Amino acid sequence: MKKLKTTFAVILALSASAPLFALKADSNTPTQMAQMTDVINFRVSVDKDVTHNYWRAVVFTQAKDATLGTANEEVNKTLQKALEILKKEDVKVETSNIYTQTITDKNQKTTWIVNGSLKLRASSDVALSKALTALKNLMAVEDVQSGISKKKLEALDDEMIKNALAKFEEKAAFITKTSHAKGYKIISLNITSPMSDDFARPYRLMAYANRGSETPVVGNQITAIRASIDAQIQLIK
Repeated sequence: MKKLKTTFAVILALSASAPLFALKADSNTPTQMAQMTDVINFRVSVDKDVTHNYWRAVVFTQAKDATLGTANEEVNKTLQKALEILKKEDVKVETSNIYTQTITDKNQKTTWIVNGSLKLRASSDVALSKALTALKNLMAVEDVQSGISKKKLEALDDEMIKNALAKFEEKAAFITKTSHAKGYKIISLNITSPMSDDFARPYRLMAYANRGSETPVVGNQITAIRASIDAQIQLIK
């Protein structure tokens, strides 16, 4: 899984007994910070297994002919049949695409290749599998993916950060106690949370390129998400 990064740099001051959100900026300059003693660096993290909540597939068809119009007509008919079938299925057709290629031999004879594809999305693996089964004699499966939607991830983000901060407080208190210090100051907290534009890409389940291939078994997938904190504190003796 690609690590998710949303980073906050915070310059804070805190005693061991002070509440987490009663924070104020530390006025230390970079030179003063470099001269500080009893500075501790550590990392804490929390993980959570999250079940995917969307499934996506791309199905395609292809036609070859010496005449572009004939190849186009065949692909269009296939797409129209597929769209009619999908009206009865619990899936959303996100995109419908047609593109062409040409092959020219030494005798300058041209063969037109027309490709048509549909991108499908479903909110359950069962619904997507059922739709692919309905299409298996008409179109081939090119790609199947599943993932966690941004909306679901946003709902988990605050929870993960809160749990990571609680773990930070527990670790900082432990270090303070075992070091026989009176308290500690937070120099910096760098928080990495699940929310980021580069959040883990959808998990690719399989890719089939043969018409009439067996319907892929999609199944539920789980991704582990993480929130972590790189902390730097100074012990107060």
